[in-house]
Amino acid sequence: MKRNALVHGGIIFGVALGVLTASVAAETNRESVVSRSSAPLKVLMIGNSFTRSVMRETPNLAKAEGLKLDIVQCGIGGCPLDKHWSNVEKAGDKDFKPYGIEPSFASDPSRKFPTRANVTDMLVAEKWDVVT
Repeated sequence: MKRNALVHGGIIFGVALGVLTASVAAETNRESVVSRSSAPLKVLMIGNSFTRSVMRETPNLAKAEGLKLDIVQCGIGGCPLDKHWSNVEKAGDKDFKPYGIEPSFASDPSRKFPTRANVTDMLVAEKWDVVT
């Protein structure tokens, strides 16, 4: 079981890092990346406890590239992918809010989000640059 959890965590970290890297690589050159860094990249991470771990490490990777990140984690501990999809299908119920919300806004620590939400609520709560 631990091995599967480690593999799952590695996959999630790899996907998150890949998405972040792809968004940076999409810039035409280093100068445009640096000039964009004045505005933080808004990232919504949907997942489980592994996503929380990625959320703690990703800002250091971005900082090394001269980027600022505003990250919000929308998570359920131990939640597998099929349950996330099931939760998306239930999101039409306005009282269905299974996700804990953990903001980590580097640029504006006073920014407020609800403590509970569903994925649909979070997708429309902000204009996200990256969703993982």
